[in-house]
Amino acid sequence: MISPRSAEEVGEAVTTAAAEGLRVRMAGSGHSFTGAAVTDGMLLRPGALARVRSLDEHAGLVTVEAGCPLRVLNEHLQARGLALANMGDIQEQTVAGAIQTGTHGTGRDLASIAAQVASLEMVLADGTITSCSAGTDLFLAARVGLGALGVLTAVTFRVVPGFLLRAQEEPMRWSEVIARLDELTSSNEHFEFYWFPHTEGCLTKRNNRCDGPARPLPGWRYRMDDEFLSNSVFGATCRLGHRFPGMIPAVNAIAGKALGARRYVDASYRVFTSPRRVRFKEQEYAIPRENLAGVLAEIRALLARRGSASPSRSGSPRQMQTGCPPHRAGTPPISPSTCSTPRPTRSTSARLRR
Repeated sequence: MISPRSAEEVGEAVTTAAAEGLRVRMAGSGHSFTGAAVTDGMLLRPGALARVRSLDEHAGLVTVEAGCPLRVLNEHLQARGLALANMGDIQEQTVAGAIQTGTHGTGRDLASIAAQVASLEMVLADGTITSCSAGTDLFLAARVGLGALGVLTAVTFRVVPGFLLRAQEEPMRWSEVIARLDELTSSNEHFEFYWFPHTEGCLTKRNNRCDGPARPLPGWRYRMDDEFLSNSVFGATCRLGHRFPGMIPAVNAIAGKALGARRYVDASYRVFTSPRRVRFKEQEYAIPRENLAGVLAEIRALLARRGSASPSRSGSPRQMQTGCPPHRAGTPPISPSTCSTPRPTRSTSARLRR
């Protein structure tokens, strides 16, 4: 295990590993659900490769080293009146890990974090350091490349002037969400919702840009909702449901009612992201927007047939996020106008609230 401090040291490590017949992987923050960074050879740790190298406010470009956590980048940009245009819902990942694994959030007109990348610096298999930018084959292949084409050492992002988001969160019944799905996804810049299986309860979240003023959540409300309910209580209910599956419908019914409506205005990254203390795993599927209502109905019917006591442990909230059509945002194509529906693979799956 090596912690390189520069691209040159990464190159030296790769060259050494090649001479010894070892495979090389660069780890991130360990957030990925896959074993993408697992190796029986040489493991590179990114902690010492985490500087913000440069910021060109006029050009709207920031270059950061691969191991820089997104939260550090967000704070650095915020202090200079800048921001990433879109975020996922967690900011603990390294910048390289986030783009390499296709991290995304919601966005009617904006795509994933990888879509905001302007150029990459990477070490190839022979130890050489190279750079690539938008429009080149290497860039297109390596941007969401899972580390298969080389080790990323720095990422240059396009950034925008800092902005506020107005968050509107409220419980809503399943029937209302489905009936208003077209309106909710088309009239909001960012829309997502969670459904609590075996109940009618859903939690919706709408985020839209606004001029302000900022009205962040009071400290007590943040601690109560985002830390205590969404992490401590959620973790306990997940463990309870995993141990006693027959209690899942009752637990989900209580959870859905415990989460009340709230509205606030804050810096974009504080609205996009939330603390996640409960370990979870999930599978995620991208489907065309026009098929969403039908797919959700089939998922609900499937879970109803299996029942809460089945081996699938089907009690965890199902999250639905709408995303920008890839061809409009310049991201790798999946299908026109997609929505993602994560499928939890264990009871500790998805957060209840931002």
